[in-house]
Parts: sequence; C-alpha cells; structure tokens
Amino acid sequence: QESTGALLALGRNGTGVTAGDDIGKIAFYGNDAGSYQKCAQIKCEADGSHADNDKPSRLVFATTSDGASSPTERLRIDESGRVIIVDTDADNAATYADDLIVGNTSGDRGMTIVSQNVNAGSINFSDGTSADEKSRGIIQYDHGNNFMRFYTNAGERARLTAGSEFIVGKTTSGVSDNGGELRDGSSDYAVVATAAGHIPCIVNRNTNDGGLIRFRQ
Repeated sequence: QESTGALLALGRNGTGVTAGDDIGKIAFYGNDAGSYQKCAQIKCEADGSHADNDKPSRLVFATTSDGASSPTERLRIDESGRVIIVDTDADNAATYADDLIVGNTSGDRGMTIVSQNVNAGSINFSDGTSADEKSRGIIQYDHGNNFMRFYTNAGERARLTAGSEFIVGKTTSGVSDNGGELRDGSSDYAVVATAAGHIPCIVNRNTNDGGLIRFRQ
C-alpha cells in the first residue's frame, strides 16, 4: 500500500530481457467441463531490449473467440503509445498516421461512429485549443438531415446531400448563392456555377484543337 492508494505490482527479476519477453500478466480462467481453460489475458511484454533505466514495454489484451479454447491478441498499446486493434504491429500503417491502427489485412475491417438519429457524428482534425483550432478540419454526418459535410480551416466548404447534390462554397442548392453544385441529373439541372463579379465557369482544353462542350439530347 502506498500513501496515494493501493498498488498491485507484478515484477520480473532477471537480465537479458528482449522484445517479446513476458514481464507480468493477469489471466482469467473458466472451468465448464472439468478443467480450467484460459479465457482472457492482460500481459505486459518487453517492447525492446531492457537495461537499467531503459524499459520499453507494451500492454497486450487477449480474448477467446466463440468455439476456441485459448485467447488471441485483440489490442496492444506499444512503447510509443500507439494503440493497435486486431493487428499485432504497426507495419501496415504509415509512420505519420499510426497513433491508432484498426484492423489487419485479413478480411473486411471497419469502424463505426454511432449517433442519435437527430444528431451528428464527426471526425475532427485539431491543431490547438481554441474553438477554431479544435475544429480546423471536420468530416461530419448529420443524421437529422442526412447529409455529409466537410470543413477546412474551421469552416464548412462542401456538403453531400441525401438528394445526391454535391455543394461547394455554399450550404444550400440553387442559383441564388455563390458556389458550385453537381447533381445526379434526375432533377431540373445537373450543374450549377454562381459567382458575383467573377467568371462562374471556365472550360479549358490544354492540348490540341477540339471540342469543349457537347450539347446532346
């Protein structure tokens, strides 16, 4: 017991500890047919060679699948703080995007954000603590109105509506507001470009003479 609270300590006393060696573990067993079998495990492993004042380590969490009799690793937190779910290392991720790794190269993998049907689910990109910095970039799905919107530099720049409209530079469809719009062609128009004091549309062909716009019916 310490003055700051209770402490449960597991220790390994030895030299020559290298990556993958066990430091300590907690295992959970179940006896349902006359013998105890391991159901789950939390383990601390060396995440590199150990020396005095140099103890790179990782935590590994394992559970047992339905129909199996021993645990399989599901999640690890490595010595650099990376969280790896399903996979067992960071080799499948780029070094600039490996703080959280989900899945591996076996089968379909994914991640789901669940929100109330009148609220939004978001992925935010932050570069500071102010309101704008915390929302510097956003990918957000609005479940109440069923549209996806995209933010850059702390402002909405585009949205994809439930009616297959892709709107850029504005938040509503139509010709009254500046911006661009692509539609699926099932309504009264397919493309909109509106600007005040500027050219709303440029069509350019870089090489060779030829057509620019073709009108067909």
